[in-house]
Amino acid sequence: MEKIIFIASYPNKKNEKDGMYQRIKAVDQSFSNIQRRYIEISFTKYLNRKVEKRNKIVIEKINFFVGFFYILNVLCQAKYIYVHTMGNALRVFPIYFFHKNIITDVHGILPEEIKYYSTRNYIDKSCRVIVYTFIEWIILRYSRYVVVVSKVMKTHFNKKYKVRSNLIVIPIFDLMEPLQNMLKKDKNVYIYAGGVHKWQNIDKMLSVIKLLLVKKPGTKVTILTNRIQYFREKMMQKKIPMEYIELDCVKKEDLINYYECAMFGFVLRDDNPVNRVACPTKLVEYMNYGVIPIVSNPFLGDFFDYGYRYVEIENILNTNNINFTTIINRNWEVIKMLNDEALKNMDFLVKLIG
Repeated sequence: MEKIIFIASYPNKKNEKDGMYQRIKAVDQSFSNIQRRYIEISFTKYLNRKVEKRNKIVIEKINFFVGFFYILNVLCQAKYIYVHTMGNALRVFPIYFFHKNIITDVHGILPEEIKYYSTRNYIDKSCRVIVYTFIEWIILRYSRYVVVVSKVMKTHFNKKYKVRSNLIVIPIFDLMEPLQNMLKKDKNVYIYAGGVHKWQNIDKMLSVIKLLLVKKPGTKVTILTNRIQYFREKMMQKKIPMEYIELDCVKKEDLINYYECAMFGFVLRDDNPVNRVACPTKLVEYMNYGVIPIVSNPFLGDFFDYGYRYVEIENILNTNNINFTTIINRNWEVIKMLNDEALKNMDFLVKLIG
């Protein structure tokens, strides 16, 4: 009998900057001493099962329809099953009725994400909300433990359902050493590192950047993304002068070189249930490396309740008199509190699985 099987794609170099895979990697590191298996299930790919072995890890890629009974058989023999995301829970949902030791890491509130951010047509969107609300109900009813990223998310589920599962708060992220050298910090440098998803409010951010370049001479902006052409076209449309903007795509390990110099970082999220329960990976990175968040909505996960410091976009032109050191030190304290909670609760799961 295998101790634990993860239902998820195993992180790799191509997806290492994606917040979902950073969370999967962080969880995996906690189980690094345990023999474990990852099963990636696709509805369309992997008609021929693929198997890869790496030290204590077995990675399998399987088609849902071709390998349905194989998947059920393997999972029934596992002592524990750790399911990452509701999308993966959908792929194995029958097992929830048979297996008593399933840990589900939901990552977010998918039905609400579809409501607020899906670009699909009304019928498609409505069907997906119904399906994932059903999956969410199964998860909350039949999982032994449900891992959530914030206390606010825990409250959300408690209000939405009569929860039978035990909810564990683990705001997991890549564990990093906080920035020690503040000498490179430049109060005129602003940074954005990320993609172009709808919830990241790229148009709003570019409008703020244009305002900064006009109203605050000396402003320098760094944008790190794998969508360089998208940003170039957007900035041309908005008539933003490119000579003041560094646009690049870098490896994850090189991000620190840019964070060391930046004083402010954009994390513009709308005020809705999806963002109120979230634990944005990028916000954690910024705060860890002494980058002060610029926000349009400060109510992001548990950060507000923990007392993090930020600059709202309405005050973006009035930052000369703020105490940068005080803000940065306070945000480090918040990161440490979140990290300590993550380590404590993850340690509980590791000991449970043994």
